[in-house]
Parts: sequence; C-alpha cells; structure tokens
Amino acid sequence: MDVNTLANLVTTIAVVIGVGFGLVEVRRAARERRDRAAVEVVRSVQTQDIQRAVGLIMNLPDDADPELIRRDPALRDASMLVYFACEMFGTFVFEGVVELHTLDRMVGGWVRSTWLRLRKWIIAERMENRNVNEGEWWQWLYERLEADPDPGKALGAHVAYRTWLAGMRGGRITSAVSSTERAPAPVSRPRDARSKVAVSGPRPGSGKRRASGRRGAREGTD
Repeated sequence: MDVNTLANLVTTIAVVIGVGFGLVEVRRAARERRDRAAVEVVRSVQTQDIQRAVGLIMNLPDDADPELIRRDPALRDASMLVYFACEMFGTFVFEGVVELHTLDRMVGGWVRSTWLRLRKWIIAERMENRNVNEGEWWQWLYERLEADPDPGKALGAHVAYRTWLAGMRGGRITSAVSSTERAPAPVSRPRDARSKVAVSGPRPGSGKRRASGRRGAREGTD
C-alpha cells in the first residue's frame, strides 16, 4: 500500500467517524429539545386549578357513584377539569410529544388514581350521550401506564434509580433491582412438629417392645 492510498484511507475513516459523531450529537440535541418541550407541555396543563381539582377528587372512593358527581357542582367541575387534562395527556403520549415513562414520572400517580375514582362516571356519560369517545384517551393512557409503568412506580424512585448519577437521563436508566427484590420468595411454613415425629422419629414404646422381644428369644434358646 503506497503513501497516497494510505492517506486516502485515513481520510475516509476520519470522515466516517466525524459523520457518525455528528449524527449522534444531532440526535442527542434533538432529544433534549423534545424532552424540554415535553416537560413544558405537561407543566402548562398541570395548573393550580387542576391540582385543586385532583385534591377534591382524591377524597372520593374508587368507582364513585356517577350521581354523586352529577349532584355536586364543585365535584362535576373538578371532574371535567381532570377529564380534559387527562385526555390531553393521552394524546400527547400517542402522538409522541411526551414519552410514556416521562409522563408517568411527572403525573402518572394522579392520572391513575383519578381514573379509578371517576371511571364509572365516564362510562355512564358514554352511555347517556351515546358517545364512545367520552374519556377515550384517558382510559387508553391509564391502560398503557398499567401495562408499561415506569420502574419507580412499583418500587419507588429511591429504589428503582438508586444507581443514578448526575448527568444521567431518566429514559436511559435501567432499574438496578434484582428479580428477588421485585418479588420476595415466599417463606416456607414449617411442618407440624407432630408430623416430624411421625415421619422421622421412633414411635413411643417401640424400642421397649423390640428389646423385650430380643430378651425372650435369647431365653428360649438357652
């Protein structure tokens, strides 16, 4: 290989490496811009009015009676505010504006909890208005969050992300919890003490009967 060929090869390799590095940086910058935009979008929806509405709904039991919400103007207004917010969150995730786990870490807790309390009201509204689209994206989002939750939801962020270091991105962290910590092995119940005696120990009096039998046999032979 002559000097010119070697120089051309080195130049080609340098260009390929430079292009690859440039693509990585472009993707990283684009992802950072998207994540910042997603955070701002979620914050713009999660207003103080929404927070107060969530606090009011959290006082309800799961599967609250729809009539309870319809009779109380304050509850109905709060339910409608949360309804519109969660519908918007669902469309954000579906359109790729916000990643599912990012949204789960930010608002996933109350999105789930309010759905569990208001789902009977949503279903009743669908039937009464004959509109299957009532709460469709809220229900869709709830089902996706349950099917693919952020690891911090089941274990707590302090456990799921305990290996996190400054500069790490949440979406790139894998849970550092082993399978044994996720599902502790059940403790085996000890068998009843009487069953141990019956299986492994001699029955009471059996040694005496065998000893007396051996003595009788020796006396018979003497």
